[in-house]
Amino acid sequence: MKYALINLLLLFLSFSAIGQISHGGEPYRWDSKDALTYQTYELPPIDLKKLEAEDAINDKLKNETYRFGENIAVDIDIHNSGIWTELENGDGIWRLALSSEGATSLSFVFDSYMVAEGAQVFVYTEDKSQLIGSFTNENASKSNSLGVGLIFSDKAIIEYHEPSNVRGQGFFHINNVTHGYRDILVEVENEAKGVFGNSGARNITVNCPEGIPFDFQKRSVAIIVVGNNAICSGALVNNTQQDGTPLFLTANHCLGGNLSNWVFYFNHETSGCSGNNGPTNQSISGAVLLSSNAESDFALLELNNNPPSSYNVCYSGWDATDSENTVSSTFGIHHPSGDVKKICFDEDAPYHDNI
Repeated sequence: MKYALINLLLLFLSFSAIGQISHGGEPYRWDSKDALTYQTYELPPIDLKKLEAEDAINDKLKNETYRFGENIAVDIDIHNSGIWTELENGDGIWRLALSSEGATSLSFVFDSYMVAEGAQVFVYTEDKSQLIGSFTNENASKSNSLGVGLIFSDKAIIEYHEPSNVRGQGFFHINNVTHGYRDILVEVENEAKGVFGNSGARNITVNCPEGIPFDFQKRSVAIIVVGNNAICSGALVNNTQQDGTPLFLTANHCLGGNLSNWVFYFNHETSGCSGNNGPTNQSISGAVLLSSNAESDFALLELNNNPPSSYNVCYSGWDATDSENTVSSTFGIHHPSGDVKKICFDEDAPYHDNI
């Protein structure tokens, strides 16, 4: 964990282990080529034309989040859905596949998440090309909920492994599944779709030569999945104690849904100046709101957990004094329109104004 005192103007444009942090491991017989046994839950179709018509209007607004998916209400729990398989040692394996035809991604929320101690939850694609987890009882928020990150497929398999000594003690419920209909966080080859490259021309990929001097500061910035179906950006900020409290600054207009289920992705950037995708395996789920103001459009949050040292984050500094006469230019590091991490520059000095 590192800190920096910088003159950082974060442009909160919207389109604009604990928490989501996984504990490793693999699902039962992960290397086996045998067919999996699971029940499939088919989600109802979305009205894509209606959503696209709404997006054509909302995408032009700077005070709206960038929507990439449709939230679908469901009533799924460990008792009314899925299939249990009992192993010879008495352990139980529960599996359920969420399927939504045509989805570019699937994600969901455990609005009730009370996993037994020693048990593990995994989420993965049918071809095993993507795996999230494990999640354990330590991943539950204070409200016993958990927002799960995106699976880039139209089918997501949930697997719960409950050891014999805690059989019957775990419970979880899913109240919302998001059908992604616009690509985010993934590269789309040979096709001009998705949000990558959709940011304005003045936004420069952060690892281009212009951004190299800001290699330290960029590590504070994260892209946020808000309300499970929209995107915003923000940054970790330091406090006067410099004690690593995970304070996170974003925009007031980003607020929406249950903050306990927001997912924050750090270091989502290209490795160089070219390319249009980045890592999605450094995330944290959940935050609480400390303060916000609609007029100045800010929201200060505290993440549910500290980013692990492996994330190599930076906590951006701030200056509460009147620095108008000492700051000649500003820069912003953010995820404009949900793009990979970008940097932009304003060569004009900031000034006071009353709106």
